[in-house]
Amino acid sequence: MSGLEIVALIPAIVSAFGTLSVEYRNWRKRRHDRRNKGKNLALQKLLTGNGAMVEDEYDEDLRRLGPVFGRGDRTGRESLMEHLIILQSTVISLLRDRHNDMSYLVHPNHDAISSSTNSTRDGIISTLSAQYQRLGQARPIARLPAPAPRSSGAGSLPARPGDSTPKPRSARIKLVAGSRTSASRSTTSDDTSDDTSDDTSDDTSDDNLPHDNLPRIRLRIGGKLFPSRQFS
Repeated sequence: MSGLEIVALIPAIVSAFGTLSVEYRNWRKRRHDRRNKGKNLALQKLLTGNGAMVEDEYDEDLRRLGPVFGRGDRTGRESLMEHLIILQSTVISLLRDRHNDMSYLVHPNHDAISSSTNSTRDGIISTLSAQYQRLGQARPIARLPAPAPRSSGAGSLPARPGDSTPKPRSARIKLVAGSRTSASRSTTSDDTSDDTSDDTSDDTSDDNLPHDNLPRIRLRIGGKLFPSRQFS
């Protein structure tokens, strides 16, 4: 059995605990006055619950670590094998001793059975817990997946408030460079008429300005012409 994994040893241990419980129940039933004696009932409850406690510990550790815990390591397997031998030989032998002797209301090996069962159960649970710690520390740390690149659509930053708000008419600026520059076209009929009259006066005044190689820029804001400024 040295090649057995933890996943095979645990059912054998739980089965051994079950055999202890059944053997002791059979012993109690051989005499009617044994059945309801308080000391016997306490030992019966202990023997019945040991297997479930071991199984719960194993199931929880297996759920957390997965198949690697079911395979176990060498230290865990050897320790569980020793506990299984104690259950199958020492404890069962104590229980079956004087099995047919009807003179006892309390089993002659009651205290030895209780002590051996408790220590074996605690040793098995400690073995499983220690194996969980070893395998958990040796387990590689899973890397988090790299974040996916954001698309230009859904992942783009939202537009700032006011970016798409059209500017009022009074804020429109017209630039006139050099001697003559036509005014920008307006989208409304009112703007068209204003621009036509202003452009005529602007063009006339341009002829009186000194002509040189430096660009001259005049600003037209809201239909009003501001003095030109020379930029060098």
